[in-house]
Amino acid sequence: GRFAPAQGLFNGKVAYRDEWFTVAPAPGDGMNQSAIWAGYLQRDAPVLAINRIEACKRLGIDSTLHERSCITIGGRVVPALSLHSPACSVSICHLSNMVITTHAYARAGIVGNPSDGYFGKTISCAIRNFRVTVRLWESPRLEVLPGSGDLCQFNSVNEFLRDVKLHGYYGGMRLIKATIYKFHSYCRKQGITLHGGNFTIEFESDVPRLVGLSGSSGIVTATMRALMQFYKVEIPKHYLPTLVLDCEKGELGIAAGLQDRVIQTYEGIVYMDFAKELVTTRGYGEYRPLQLRQLPPLFVAYDPARAEISEVAHRNLRALWEAGDQAVVSSMSKFRDLTDQGKEALLKSDWDALGKVMNANYDLRRTIMDIPPENHRMIEVARANGASAHFTGSGGAIIGLYRDEEHYQKLCQALGQIRCTVIKPIIYG
Repeated sequence: GRFAPAQGLFNGKVAYRDEWFTVAPAPGDGMNQSAIWAGYLQRDAPVLAINRIEACKRLGIDSTLHERSCITIGGRVVPALSLHSPACSVSICHLSNMVITTHAYARAGIVGNPSDGYFGKTISCAIRNFRVTVRLWESPRLEVLPGSGDLCQFNSVNEFLRDVKLHGYYGGMRLIKATIYKFHSYCRKQGITLHGGNFTIEFESDVPRLVGLSGSSGIVTATMRALMQFYKVEIPKHYLPTLVLDCEKGELGIAAGLQDRVIQTYEGIVYMDFAKELVTTRGYGEYRPLQLRQLPPLFVAYDPARAEISEVAHRNLRALWEAGDQAVVSSMSKFRDLTDQGKEALLKSDWDALGKVMNANYDLRRTIMDIPPENHRMIEVARANGASAHFTGSGGAIIGLYRDEEHYQKLCQALGQIRCTVIKPIIYG
């Protein structure tokens, strides 16, 4: 865990976190306010203002421990509390009241990808198997804590080189910082007055990195939701994806489209129309959540070793689009047609037709984008075993349809032989 003194925190009040406890001196105790330490508590019932001896019993620690010695709570080694004063008070409270927690789920493009950045149409689904979690709590200073992708400690040079090859040089901190900046810019332009409180923010993610499941946009979306709660600001749902994209594209220069941000905002399965007359005039497209009689039998397969930095692929495609390349321009129109066909198949539960559309989507993509051989191999194996398949995003993960459980197990075995993990996406909670 991460623990630090909190001098004068909340004007002498105690700070709270979910299943976390903090200890502060009672008024007149004479203890320095900087001697406030936090530790982790795996306990369900909230307890308020209990005395030192009772607090130690409930926490399972020695009441004679001195400040900065170490204790183990819930399997974590943390600094002990300054509990030597009988006047010291302990407060335990749930995070739901004091720490804001938000999520954004992974996603997969079912059809239409990558036309969202080129006035096309797409259909995407949420993948609740993976998510980004952002936590934000009030603190004396504003602090952005590093995530796993921001850490700079490695066991060897080879481990460092492998990490750079798979994940590039970017972590999540730049995304969070850009989101904070853009959120404040948005509020200022809208004439929204924000309170002056500071906060600490952290994130964690189990979304496989750089395989086209939208972990990066998930960090921005979840951060934006946390900021909205902290400042009690409502951003219209239809406009939130545009603001999230502006954090990445406008502030950081990441080549991307609206699709990922839309599905991470709306969740479920969403049909999206990014017609030029809509996007250029009002800044967002037409987004329609699809209410299906039956969910399609989808599988997703991914391999983190096939990681690919998506902004590189999109940057190359963007250059061709802006140059007026005829193959790229005509393909975007075809993606729109395929998306409409895919929507009709989904609404009719016609999985044979949907599979053909998904295959056609990938085949069209290959005509305008370079596909690394190891990523194309995933498609080949899936199709050789009777499944439809195309990329969930920019590469490293595929999505397709299976017929029945026996077929699914066959796919798991075949794709497993080329190091892929296969899952059934959880679309609704």
